[in-house]
Amino acid sequence: MGDTNYYASINNQGQHRIILKNKNVNFTLRDKNGNIWIATEYGLMRLFLDGFLDMDKEQLNGIWGMVEDTKGTMYFGSYYQKYLKSWDGKQLKEIALKDVSRDTIVSKYNEFKRFNFGGQRDKNGNIYFSMSWGILKYDGHNFSRLDKAMYSGRSISMFHHIDTIRNVLVSATNSGVNIINLSDGATRYYGAAKGVHPASFILGISQDPKGNYWLVSPSGVSYFDTQRDSVTKTYTRKEGNFPYYSSVCATTDDKGVVWVGSSQGLLHYDTVKDTFIVAVKNDILPRVSSLGVIKDQYLVIGTVGGVYFLDLKAFYTEGVTKLHGFNQHTGYMGIEPNQNGLYMDTQGYIWVAASDAVTRITPSELDFTNQPLIPFITQINDKRIPYTDYGKLIALNYGTQSARIRFEAVGFERPFKTEFSYKINEGKWSAWQTDEIAVIDGLAGGVYTFYVRTRPANTIAEAQYGQTTLQFKVDLPIHKAPYFPLVVVLIAASAISYFVFKKYKSDKDKKIAQQQQQADAQRRQEVELLNNEMAHRVRNNLNRMYHLLKLQSKQITNDEAKSILQDGIDRIQAMSSLHTHLSEQKGKEVLHMAHYIEALCPMLKKSYAVELPNLAFDVKIENTIILSEDMGSHVGLLVSELITNSIKHAFELQPNPHISIQLTEKGNILHLSYADNGTGMLQNAPKNDNTLGMTLIRGVAQKFNTTIHFENQNGLRASMAFDK
Repeated sequence: MGDTNYYASINNQGQHRIILKNKNVNFTLRDKNGNIWIATEYGLMRLFLDGFLDMDKEQLNGIWGMVEDTKGTMYFGSYYQKYLKSWDGKQLKEIALKDVSRDTIVSKYNEFKRFNFGGQRDKNGNIYFSMSWGILKYDGHNFSRLDKAMYSGRSISMFHHIDTIRNVLVSATNSGVNIINLSDGATRYYGAAKGVHPASFILGISQDPKGNYWLVSPSGVSYFDTQRDSVTKTYTRKEGNFPYYSSVCATTDDKGVVWVGSSQGLLHYDTVKDTFIVAVKNDILPRVSSLGVIKDQYLVIGTVGGVYFLDLKAFYTEGVTKLHGFNQHTGYMGIEPNQNGLYMDTQGYIWVAASDAVTRITPSELDFTNQPLIPFITQINDKRIPYTDYGKLIALNYGTQSARIRFEAVGFERPFKTEFSYKINEGKWSAWQTDEIAVIDGLAGGVYTFYVRTRPANTIAEAQYGQTTLQFKVDLPIHKAPYFPLVVVLIAASAISYFVFKKYKSDKDKKIAQQQQQADAQRRQEVELLNNEMAHRVRNNLNRMYHLLKLQSKQITNDEAKSILQDGIDRIQAMSSLHTHLSEQKGKEVLHMAHYIEALCPMLKKSYAVELPNLAFDVKIENTIILSEDMGSHVGLLVSELITNSIKHAFELQPNPHISIQLTEKGNILHLSYADNGTGMLQNAPKNDNTLGMTLIRGVAQKFNTTIHFENQNGLRASMAFDK
């Protein structure tokens, strides 16, 4: 079919809709084992008929919050679409939030229907959602605001956890948590004064068997002792007891072990060493976004590239990491393009929320059979190798002494990353690599057997290795044969004098040296080509994302949606600029701020070239200011958000818009000044503005332990001083 969607009737609930991401479907096939395969213009996919039920974006779009009530009804809260829907197993129904909209605090927040991450139910059957203004409570009849805190930047709830022992709700907010009494709504804020380490937002909360809380933020973990009513220990990379940055979620398994997910892998807490240890690195798992537990059997891991199940029994009894993944390589497409959360309901289902779909997974219907990967050799030099030619002898072009062999891995359990190792004849196996190519030089004449094996990245057990072979033949002219120099020496010794032989020996040495130089030059060229290709792919991917979003924005008529999309485009441009300048540093994890900001400004101007053709920038940044990658990228993010804010809101009546940016250094203090000649801002606007852009600006200032000041003076003025 030419449609981009595939439909399959799998049960009495109707049509099961699979979104194939614009991969045109040609035909489908059921194999002898009952597996269904879909042939598309972009490759072969396997369709799972058991265990997965999808609700696409036409039904549920941009879902962040999920929770189940005592009747088994699921509730889904959307961040982008700003609605709440219920599903009783048969139909979806939108629920009005009219009760809470009349709240005097909530009414001050324009986007009061935006749902953030998570959802929980208390022992009385009330359900709760995290909102941009606090905690939303639903008792089955009426909605209300749970917390009694005054409206402020700390009222936002990114995530929450219910402590049934103390009958409180712990709400993750800016640089700390709000602990709310479920009986009367009394709210207490716990931040740096109570030992929480500085961070832009707390994003995850888990409670251990002792009743204490583990608070997860992008910069580390804080351990909150409920008996002492404060944080008594922090775990960060700086302190040496937490190896990663960018942590976003946590959970506790049935053995009381705390697990933390981050963009760099999966970690667990070691009580003996009092530190966090890497359980699975990100070369096996893509970025971990959410975690859940199925009794004592599996740790469920939600990532941007799929859903993975870690066998807890094997982990604790055998000390091995056994993962079974459902991802884009094995046919499960529901997780893309971004994963927002997991929810385990009382009926044993796992609900997975992605940006454009919600999937219900039934673990009991999944196939966890171990099926090793199988490598296939696809090409040698310029010759493609059809599957029908497997086992046949391949002859290289006459006189060729090198082979570039390409291969790939296929299988139902292909992880996010796979590794390969190879050898020639009975030689030694090469080191494991993720590149799907082997380059072999200096081949003599004869028949060779090439072996290649594959495995999931960092797997140790040889039982999980798959292997295949290829035979090829090398034919060389006599002057390239290994015995040719000996023949020449024998002929020369019997036919010419000593002086002729000496000249021949000199010529021979020069020829060998020249060949070696050519071989070395070829190897250097290949290494340089591979490095350039890697950088090129990154730039292409960012450019592809930019143009796809640009194309999509032209088709959107809703101004608010177009504005949100344009913000995303601007941020991708900022990421592209950051990548370019990091590439120019050649391995140094630093940013030259003058070059970086001067390149960032024209890219943002180009996005609004039609609306503001006369926009001018005045950038004055001291050439000596060089910052770390982390600090420099955050400064670039803040400047990008300020420029975007001016472009969108300040110059409607200004024919000659102008923006000036200054970054100076005095002692060890950096001073950032920003100004435009636009309309300025309304009084208290920055304080009350809770858009994503302003939230990011305040978050960056909070990370630097400072405050950004705004004032109106012939336009907007913003300034910030912070330690280098």
